[in-house]
Amino acid sequence: MTSPAREMTQISGAAFVLAEEKSANLQESTVIPLVVDLDGTLVKTDLLLESVVALLKDRPCYLFALPLWLFKGKASFKQEIAHRVSLDPEVIPYRTELVEYLKTQRAQGRSIVLATAADEQIAQRIARFVNVFDLVLASDETINLAGEHKRERLVKQFGEKGFDYVANESKDMAVWRSARKAIVITDSQRFAEVVGKRAEIQGIFKKRHEGLAEYLHALRPQQWLKNFLIFVALLRSPPFLRASTMEK
Repeated sequence: MTSPAREMTQISGAAFVLAEEKSANLQESTVIPLVVDLDGTLVKTDLLLESVVALLKDRPCYLFALPLWLFKGKASFKQEIAHRVSLDPEVIPYRTELVEYLKTQRAQGRSIVLATAADEQIAQRIARFVNVFDLVLASDETINLAGEHKRERLVKQFGEKGFDYVANESKDMAVWRSARKAIVITDSQRFAEVVGKRAEIQGIFKKRHEGLAEYLHALRPQQWLKNFLIFVALLRSPPFLRASTMEK
C-alpha cells in the first residue's frame, strides 16, 4: 500500500496536502474546527522550559522552590511558573508557514482552536499575539491538558472525529486517535505513517532547515549558558526525576 507521505503534493515549499482531495471535502473541512498544538508545533520551542530559564535567570533563588512545585503535580508546577514569568510573545520563534496556513483557513471561515498543555496564562498571551484563534484550551491549576486529558476535552467539545488536529510529537497520538484528520509537523515518513494509522493524513509541514543564525536565535544560547549549572542541579533533584516519568 502506498504510504500517506508519498500520496501528497507539495505546496508553498513547506506544506503537503493530499493530491486527490476533492472540492466537496475542502468545503466540509471549513466546517470542521482545526485544532493546533503549541509547543513544537505553533512555536519551535518548549515554552515551559523557556519560562523556567527566564525565571531562574532573573531570580535564581527559585531554584529551591521548583522541586516543591513539581511535587504538587505538573499542572500546578506550570501555573506557579506562569504566575512569575511573562514571556514576550514577539521574540518566540514561530513556525511561520503554519501561522500563514492558519490565517488562510480562518479567512475561509474555519474555526481555529489552540489546545495545549501549556498553562492557560501563557497560552492566552500567545493566542492574543498570533490573533488567529477562536478558542483557547490549556492547562489550569488542576488539569494538565496533555495526552488523554486533551483528547477527552476535545471530544467533549467537538465530538469523536469532530475536529482536525495539528501536532508534532508521539505524545499527540492519543489526540489523533479521536481526530477526523491529522496535519503533522515532521521530517519523518515513518512518523507520518504511524499517525496515519490513527487519523487520515491531510497534510505535512516539513521542519524547515534553518540557517545557522536563525537556529542559534531559536536556541537562545545566551540564556542557556547562563543557566546550565542551575539546570544540572535541578535535573538531579528527586522530584524532577520522579516527574520525568509523568506525562507531559
